[in-house]
Amino acid sequence: MPGRQISALAFVIWLFAVSSYAVAESQMEYAEKTQGSWLRQNELMENSYNRLLLEAEAELNEGPAQQLIKAKKQWEDFRKLFCKSVSSIYGGQWASVHESECRAKLAKQLQNTADSYGW
Repeated sequence: MPGRQISALAFVIWLFAVSSYAVAESQMEYAEKTQGSWLRQNELMENSYNRLLLEAEAELNEGPAQQLIKAKKQWEDFRKLFCKSVSSIYGGQWASVHESECRAKLAKQLQNTADSYGW
């Protein structure tokens, strides 16, 4: 009987290891796809930001340009901390997946907000 219990336990461990590998592999694929989406959204956001910065710098008053630079820095800090927080909840292999997904959603939401203002 103890031999059967060891065999069953070994099978369960093997099954867990195989399923964990499959899940980690699919998560990695998902992270790569999400990372691409985030990069595209981030590029759109950078283009909008650069256009706004050029317009703000063209004004006589330097205030708007300085506020825009400060706002971008605050946005980047917020995004980094928020996504790191989301990632730390899941930890380990989930970190890159959820951080990429988080960044993609935040970038898309910011782009939609900017578009709604005509930026």
